Amino acid sequence: MPTLRLPDRIPATRFSPPRRGDDGYLSFLGCRHGLALLVDRARFDVVVWNPVSGTQRRVSFPPEFS
Repeated sequence: MPTLRLPDRIPATRFSPPRRGDDGYLSFLGCRHGLALLVDRARFDVVVWNPVSGTQRRVSFPPEFS
């Protein structure tokens, strides 16, 4: 629920999780220090997402992980 009034309110869409593509959302694992960790099991990688700036970094699973 937003606590600020317009025009200071940040739109909720700004905090929508990144999409994997046409096939849906990534799975949320947790967050810390303002960053969210999401997993894409189809691509065998994780996404570190900054919801404030919108930047994303992908990190592939090591080959030993299944």
